[in-house]
Amino acid sequence: MWLLVIVPIVAALYGVYLRYVLVKYPEMEEPARRKFIYVVGAVALVLITLDFMFAR
Repeated sequence: MWLLVIVPIVAALYGVYLRYVLVKYPEMEEPARRKFIYVVGAVALVLITLDFMFAR
């Protein structure tokens, strides 16, 4: 049940984060920007997963 609440919130925050990166770092090369986005997204996903594993 909580997945129906958490997943859209996380997806929306990730979309806002993508817009922020694209606006804030327009001079960054495309592969570097994509790697930056993936790394930060993966770290956030791991932290959220660990939070749910140990908090419940």
